[in-house]
Amino acid sequence: NALKVAYPARRVGLMIAGLEVPHTHLHIVPVDSMGDLSFDHAKNADGDALKQTAEKIRTTLQAQGHKEAHV
Repeated sequence: NALKVAYPARRVGLMIAGLEVPHTHLHIVPVDSMGDLSFDHAKNADGDALKQTAEKIRTTLQAQGHKEAHV
C-alpha cells in the first residue's frame, strides 16, 4: 500500500529473480501493466535518488501506522 501512495501506479507487482546475481532478489514494483515488470525498463538510479525513494516509502509506511523500528 505504501508504494501505491508513494508512486502513481494502478497496482504493485512482485517478482522473484535470481538469475542475474548469485542470490535471490524480491522486486516490489509499482506497475500499470504486466510489461512494467520487464527488466527492459530497469535503469541505474543514482544514490541520492535511491535515498529519496527509500525515505518517501518509509514516511508513507509510518503514516500508515507502521512502527519506525520496522521500516
